[in-house]
Amino acid sequence: MAKTILVTGAAGFIGSHAVERLVRRGDRVIGLDNLNDYYDPSRKEANLREVTAQALANHWPGTFEFLKGDIRDRQMVADLFSDHQIDAIVHLAAMAGVRVSIDDPGLYYDVNVMGTLALLDAAVGRMGTKQPQKKPTFVFASTSSVYGNTQTVPFVPEDPCDRPLAPYAASKRASEMLGYTYHHLYGLDCTVFRFFTVYGPRGRPDMMAYKVLDNIFTGCDVPLYNNGNMYRDWTYVDDIVSG
Repeated sequence: MAKTILVTGAAGFIGSHAVERLVRRGDRVIGLDNLNDYYDPSRKEANLREVTAQALANHWPGTFEFLKGDIRDRQMVADLFSDHQIDAIVHLAAMAGVRVSIDDPGLYYDVNVMGTLALLDAAVGRMGTKQPQKKPTFVFASTSSVYGNTQTVPFVPEDPCDRPLAPYAASKRASEMLGYTYHHLYGLDCTVFRFFTVYGPRGRPDMMAYKVLDNIFTGCDVPLYNNGNMYRDWTYVDDIVSG
């Protein structure tokens, strides 16, 4: 049976792939994105066009409706949940990036924590006047950065996550704890995925995979860090979406 699914960050790298998969499956997808300028917004607009074109060309059974908006806008979020019976939330919207978060930690807290809180409040009926007939499933994208300086590999969910090394990781860990709290208080079905480095088509231009390949294709030097002694886990975007 088709579901109505809200995908935040729908125009982004992972978000556009999630939308694509859900529409192909036959779901009714509502995509929300503020199209910010963390990187060129025209890339996000191109992602949306590509998903729409694929759906039309392949006659996918689902539908896709895009809304431009910010998850921090509590009134907009309340109206969205009032107008639609949401079955599931795939929460991918966030300010990403470790280094940038050090320059503007307030922005990362505002978007990643307060934005997530707005969605959680809406999911359990703490906004507006219309109570949800059934609480939606809440799927939330976190990050492997929450493991901080953990030295034991491979990481496991039970590893300590109380010493984040950047505001980005701290904001994501705080959002995880909010999800746990709302599960405890309101019975919200909340699942957290801690993504490691994701790569694939439509990848963000600030990500290592994109920059390295771009340097190779343009004949530029590829920078090496830590004398080339680097270890990193990679996850293909289709595997993320399948999960």
